[in-house]
Amino acid sequence: QKGEPWEDEAFIAQDSFPILKLAEQVAHEQDSLKQFYEPYFRQDVDIMEQQLAGLQQDFLSLSPAAPHYFLPHLLNKLRHIYSVGILPVDAPLGFEGRLPRQIRVYRGNESSSKPLSSVFSEKTAYAYMMAEEDSVCFNHTHLGKLNLGKYLTPNLFYDAQKSLQQRQETDGRLVRTKGVVLQGQKIVDRGQIVDDEVMSILHTWEQHQKEHKITPK
Repeated sequence: QKGEPWEDEAFIAQDSFPILKLAEQVAHEQDSLKQFYEPYFRQDVDIMEQQLAGLQQDFLSLSPAAPHYFLPHLLNKLRHIYSVGILPVDAPLGFEGRLPRQIRVYRGNESSSKPLSSVFSEKTAYAYMMAEEDSVCFNHTHLGKLNLGKYLTPNLFYDAQKSLQQRQETDGRLVRTKGVVLQGQKIVDRGQIVDDEVMSILHTWEQHQKEHKITPK
């Protein structure tokens, strides 16, 4: 038992084998690796062009009272939003209840990592378009008449295949062994306290024995 002295004679390894980490350690390391998982999202560049063109075309008819200088300002903000990206509300982001710190966004052959906190939702994109710091030059009464939410739609789309591949690569970073026991090596001696290290080796030996059908001596 862990924490108790070994009561038998010295246990000598009859074969060489890699030492497996205990299940608790493996689970802890798996949990730590989740922070490196980056789900993939395809960025649709056509949506930005369509929405920019739509706002530009509709601007005068939407609100005749809105000053003409509103339009370039709003187009710049809309362009920034779509360049960063808008995520759908139901986008599958994490796994096993843990959100990633970053997502990977790609268009064509180019990809880049972005902090999840920096990407827009439709709600935060609308808040950005109606930001209070604009109220001095761009009256909110006019902005409210423009129905700007009409031009805000998700342009980041989850790629299940690339995300699965990235998750497998992340899981592949986990090393399940820690060192090697050599044939003839003393694993534990009479009276020695059984600690985590000895437990790992004994557990590994047990698995090794079952797999190779070795009879202990």
